Amino acid sequence: MGRILLLVFLALFLILASTRKWKLFFGLCIASGALAVILLFGTVRNTEQENAPGRKLETVHILFSKDKKGLIQDTAFRDLLKTRFGLVVIGAKYDPEEIPAAALKGMDGVWTIGPFSESIPEKFPSKDSGSKGNVFSSPIVIYSWSDILHTLVGEGIAKISNDIHYLTDFPRLIQLMRDRRTWSTLGLRNMEGTVVLRTADPADSPVGRLSAYLIAESLPDPPSGGVNNSLPTAGLKELYEIMGPLPDSEEALFSKFLKQGPWTYPFAMATESQIIAFHQAFPAYRKKMESRIRVLYPEPTLDIPHPFVAFTPKGKRLLEALNSEKVQQFAAKKYGYRPVSDSDSLPSPAFLKAPRLENLLASPSESRLRKIKDGLNSLHPQ
Repeated sequence: MGRILLLVFLALFLILASTRKWKLFFGLCIASGALAVILLFGTVRNTEQENAPGRKLETVHILFSKDKKGLIQDTAFRDLLKTRFGLVVIGAKYDPEEIPAAALKGMDGVWTIGPFSESIPEKFPSKDSGSKGNVFSSPIVIYSWSDILHTLVGEGIAKISNDIHYLTDFPRLIQLMRDRRTWSTLGLRNMEGTVVLRTADPADSPVGRLSAYLIAESLPDPPSGGVNNSLPTAGLKELYEIMGPLPDSEEALFSKFLKQGPWTYPFAMATESQIIAFHQAFPAYRKKMESRIRVLYPEPTLDIPHPFVAFTPKGKRLLEALNSEKVQQFAAKKYGYRPVSDSDSLPSPAFLKAPRLENLLASPSESRLRKIKDGLNSLHPQ
């Protein structure tokens, strides 16, 4: 805008100078200067109102589960919080099951995953705690490959409806894994290996524990211990013995699945957000993801919440910012989180059509997931 005004001013100067209309020239100078000041002041004022609406920058100290490391450290995300809401986040990652009460001192909030926020208010000694809200959600899906999907459809284990892939008979898939069935016996003559589903290690990953719970709910055998409904069952332990050593996070799991291919990783159970985040972060693998990988939605599945627990007024301000439309859209597009305002809505890339989530399991308690972790931890000691 300033350059345009300068060019107009110079043109008027040359025209008026040539005609020697000096009084009119000086009048236009004054009017142009006033207009420039008004435009400049209005632009600066609007920018200030948009970026920092009457607030000075405040530092917010939080703990966060490690699945959010990429988002927390994202420069664009940090700039968005800073310019829009006047917030600078300083965070440290933690295991949601192992956070001691002492670690919460001096914190403004905790951003966790799943049911692992249940015990946080009990550990925090302040009377200011208690402001809690869900920020995003992430359903658990099963990643596989195009050839395998068509085989599952032929076996009546999966179906395709409106370009969405559903795993309709999870117990039968698990039975194929228990039976060590090879792909050649299922009609995939050019594929080596057996039917095996892998998750992130339940000992290290919250999503791994939630995946183990979803598998446990699909098993035909009752939980060992009868009336106590204890976990893990003998059947679940058997499946994790078949899986062998597992990656310590769902990010590492998806990376191995993507890079090592269907012979080693025919299936990987993780959250829906993984393929979107990888598609954004690793352009070299986009063609492979778009043409070969298929996302199967188990029926039923778990929709994992990502709650934030605020301890202080600054923590409450961050919670409000995280639930804003701008932050929700950013996290959905770049990291694949479903917006909390409408968990059925996801700005998906063209290669992934996300369904409405209607067939869902109830979220397990924190104590049940702890039993899964303790029971499976002994299978593959680190």
